[in-house]
This record gives sequence, structure tokens and C-alpha cells, in this order.
Amino acid sequence: MSIFSIVGRTVFSSPIVGDYELVQAFCAVAVSLSLPYTHWIRGHVIVDFFTTHANAKFNALLDLLANLALAVFAAAITWRLWRGLWELKDSMEASMLLDIPTWWSYAPMVPSFALLFITAMYAAGADLRKIQS
Repeated sequence: MSIFSIVGRTVFSSPIVGDYELVQAFCAVAVSLSLPYTHWIRGHVIVDFFTTHANAKFNALLDLLANLALAVFAAAITWRLWRGLWELKDSMEASMLLDIPTWWSYAPMVPSFALLFITAMYAAGADLRKIQS
């Protein structure tokens, strides 16, 4: 969309109206929807420079702490997105150019961050079982 808008603006003096609004909303939704799966497959970047030679239980403890921290943040973000969704819906806030209700982009992010919370808690449980074994 950005390329078509840039080419349209440059060549034809006719950009796509609201391209920034759409890219902003879709990027936020796409990133939030990818987080639970990325965490499920443990695809986040891990810097293990200092823990490469540590034993498995110590690494599992660090992973447990990271998963618990992620769960806390995911729960807080879910709560704030839920509150923000209803506040935006009540105020009928919309984008400037396309007049798209702003809360529409919040709607898929709420269950996504809730799923991220569940995924982080599941991973924390798996790490706890590694520590106990």
C-alpha cells in the first residue's frame, strides 16, 4: 500500500487517501496477532551470551522469570486495551481521513494479548517443570 501510494503521489499526483491510517492500524494488529504464536514456538530473540555455559536448571529459572514478567505485562496490556477499546467506542473517535472508528483496530488486539498471557503462563509452567525435574 505504501509503495502504491508513493508511486501514485510521485507519478500521478494522486496518493491513496488514508494510507498512513491504514498502515498504522494494520501494522499494530499484525504485530499483536503474531506475538502469541511467536512466544509459543519460543521464537523471541534470546541473548544467551552470559548463560551459554550455565546449567539447564539455571536457564530454566531465567526463562521462568522472563515468562512470568511477560505474563504480567500481557495481562496489563490486555486490561488497558480493553478499557481503551470501550473508551474509544463511547467517544466515537475515528480516523481523520477515512473516518474509520479507532476502536476497530483495538478489537483484535484484546484477545491477542489475552492469548499471549495464556501462552506465557503455559511456558512458565513448562519451565517450572524443568526446574523441578
